[in-house]
Amino acid sequence: IENVFEGQPVTELDLINDLSQTYDFPTVAAYKAFTTSFPDGKQIRLLDRGADFIVITGTGSATGFDIIASDQVSQSIELPESDTIIGTQWGVIASSTPVSSDAAIQAAFDAAQNKQLILPVSPPCWTSTPIKLRTGTKILRGNIKANDLESFNMAGFEQPDDPESYGEIVVDKPPILYNPSPIQWWEMHNL
Repeated sequence: IENVFEGQPVTELDLINDLSQTYDFPTVAAYKAFTTSFPDGKQIRLLDRGADFIVITGTGSATGFDIIASDQVSQSIELPESDTIIGTQWGVIASSTPVSSDAAIQAAFDAAQNKQLILPVSPPCWTSTPIKLRTGTKILRGNIKANDLESFNMAGFEQPDDPESYGEIVVDKPPILYNPSPIQWWEMHNL
């Protein structure tokens, strides 16, 4: 790649400072360990999350899910607002073996209140703690396997009048439903 204005090869620093080009990291850990600051507004792609984040100043509001702080410089990256929350972008791990990503799953459900949620289907995601569904979440698809879990807190969960227009979430172990009119676990749909 050459710098079209100067006819010189593009340096690492040129790429870092060019807001029109995305800078890729293979993992969250690689981003956190990087020792160079990026300009605010720079787009950072985390390949392990399949997501593009935007650089912001400071590390105080970092959650590790939608805002990830650098360990080396005083800046973070933030997942842009969206009407559709994609669990893997929030750190939900899809795995064919029990690898719990409890906090990331709950963070994705929390962020999906009054929005749409997509979780991994195959391989599924795993939880070993109860997940609280939020009112107004429209689950488009997902497969959660309950690792040694006997119940989910279903407070605020409602079944839509027209379940065919909504996605489905599958839980591999029948939970105890905390719902005024319980539905079968394999029919879970959320408004």
